[in-house]
Amino acid sequence: MEDLEWHQIPTEVLRVKRTPFGNWLRFSVKNSESTIQSRILLLGWLNVPDTQLCFFDKSGKFVSARSGYSNDIEDEKILTNLPHFRIDLEPNENRIFYLFVLSNEDINYRIQIMGLEEFELRKRLRSIISYSIIGIVAIAIFYSLFGYYRFRNFTFVSFLLYIISVLVTFYFLHGRTFAEIAGNTNNLFRHSYFLFLGISYVFLFLYLFSVDKINQRKVYRSVFFWISGALGVLYFLIPLLHSWYDHRILLLVVTVGLSSFYFIRVHYQFFGSNSSIGFLYTASWTVFLVLNIYKTIFHFDFYPFNYFSVFGVVLFLPFHSILISFSLNEFLNRKKSQKLEEKDSIQTRKSTTSSLNVVEIVQGVKNLLEKKKYFFKNL
Repeated sequence: MEDLEWHQIPTEVLRVKRTPFGNWLRFSVKNSESTIQSRILLLGWLNVPDTQLCFFDKSGKFVSARSGYSNDIEDEKILTNLPHFRIDLEPNENRIFYLFVLSNEDINYRIQIMGLEEFELRKRLRSIISYSIIGIVAIAIFYSLFGYYRFRNFTFVSFLLYIISVLVTFYFLHGRTFAEIAGNTNNLFRHSYFLFLGISYVFLFLYLFSVDKINQRKVYRSVFFWISGALGVLYFLIPLLHSWYDHRILLLVVTVGLSSFYFIRVHYQFFGSNSSIGFLYTASWTVFLVLNIYKTIFHFDFYPFNYFSVFGVVLFLPFHSILISFSLNEFLNRKKSQKLEEKDSIQTRKSTTSSLNVVEIVQGVKNLLEKKKYFFKNL
């Protein structure tokens, strides 16, 4: 085995093209201490159905252990643990490990060795952050439902559909793989990011339609608007057809360009608004969409893994959902108040006009002309 060619594990990010038969990696770990040391080898990505750690112990016996989502673990209900292995080293032992990784995607993440306490801390933080995100988004969902009940406006429903689709996309990326639930046989299920990316793209245009309808700008009446929204289904073809995968950057440029164009057209009046609600609304959407595009470019495999690109938009999602739910409620509340004021103003004018006695006024003018002898003369 030592005579074969192996992928070496760098200190930062490992970036290697996957093979259909898996990838083998080799690394060595040395215990310089005088006591037995235990460490955790952690793979930084979920979409790994099977991984195997192999080594020869002191007696020359071949030892192996398995991890990955295909190896069922009873305590993994909602959040699947990242693939990991425990390593125990004798004092002053230097051991060579062979790591087999059967990945559904090209390897583009960190593979780290850490202490047991650090590993447990990461597990707890991952759990706390994940449930916190779900909880905050749930609050935004209920607030939007309250807004729909209050104003009976479809914008709240379309926003809910978009936010839920984005949350589901992130969940199947970082919480639990879709292939683990639906099966590992379909290539679209193994690369479920493209499936849910297409769905969320379509829902974004549905949201733009509902906002445009409120503003009565009538952008949605253009057939090109609906064609642009329907392009999201083409994301489904990326993992299914090799030719689409090779040209995925073209699809990304077109869809990002069209969605940005129509977003600006629909929200044009918000960008010049002096209202604090308008500024809050546009700022939140701008930050969210930029971070989301940044993350999408990473998942299209165009640059190495970094935490900000992968998790920036995930951490911003709960704040964005709250801010937009609040902004929509405030915006529609102000619009409703303006309509009531206009209605009251019209009613007041009608009341003033109807209260005038026209017959009496005409008779008074007639008497004034006859008795006082007022005449119009040419000057």
